[in-house]
Amino acid sequence: MSKKSEQSYVRRLERRKRAISRIFLFLSLVVLVLLAALFIGATLSGETGAVSVATAAVLYIIGDKFLGLSDRFSNAAKWASKGAKAEEDVAAILSGFRTEDYFVLNDIRSPTGNVDHLVIARNGGVYIIETKSQTGTVDVQGDELLLNGEIMLGDPILQTLRNAMWLKDKVGEIFGDKPYVTAILLFTNAYVNARKPVRNVMISRPQFLHRVLNSSGSTKLGARIWANRKALEQAIAPLQEDMAA
Repeated sequence: MSKKSEQSYVRRLERRKRAISRIFLFLSLVVLVLLAALFIGATLSGETGAVSVATAAVLYIIGDKFLGLSDRFSNAAKWASKGAKAEEDVAAILSGFRTEDYFVLNDIRSPTGNVDHLVIARNGGVYIIETKSQTGTVDVQGDELLLNGEIMLGDPILQTLRNAMWLKDKVGEIFGDKPYVTAILLFTNAYVNARKPVRNVMISRPQFLHRVLNSSGSTKLGARIWANRKALEQAIAPLQEDMAA
């Protein structure tokens, strides 16, 4: 089973957002120091005129803005950390599957960001797995997913389908024919109340992943992809390197 040793795209995104958060926090502290210096200087000199008041007001607004941006990027880093943990948990599960039966590539750059996991099965199945870390209960309403009774933001099904179609075209460029790609949306921390695929995307949880990966039958193209999986890995490698950049 193939796997990358580098940190994933989402994990690196978390680190960048935390770094930006710290920068804005530092800037807010600098402004706070300037504001304190201005206040102390004005008190010692007895100058508390309109200019000093206006300068203090401007510094306060700037400092508050920097602090708000720091909180914003800190929260974004926390969400990225949860997403990265979900991807890592699924990658660990996949790494435990028999290498004689499954071939896995993780963290592949795509037009929508990244493909979390690509799985090629000996039985000829080609799978794309998108992981989500939200907590609560996932239900289905028509062709939409609900999280705790509310329509999920960002339409994760559409995101998964777009990655599946892109991957189908990418594999088609390598092998000359486009395989059927089974799209899987995996919720690592939520109870999933979905019994059937939604818009041709299978909705599941990690404990049922092995069963899901055995859901599609063998095809001649799938068997050819399995037999030439190392060639697929070499073709996909530059996209994984781009994610690590």
